[in-house]
Amino acid sequence: MLLCLTANHQNASFDLLEKLSIGPAATASGLVSHPDISGAVVLATCNRFEAYLDLDTPEPDPTAAIEIVGRASG
Repeated sequence: MLLCLTANHQNASFDLLEKLSIGPAATASGLVSHPDISGAVVLATCNRFEAYLDLDTPEPDPTAAIEIVGRASG
């Protein structure tokens, strides 16, 4: 399953966007080290953050996929 998580100036604070833009390489490597994620592309600028993820297992519930990403990046 392909999943895109995004944060921008319309749905997140600038403080959060700043935190996300500081370490995109570390975020991407943390994501791909998770066993359920086979690939990730992270785009981070001063006003936008996007993570495109290829999940190995199909997740019928988007909430479950987001929880996988939360565990992998945290």
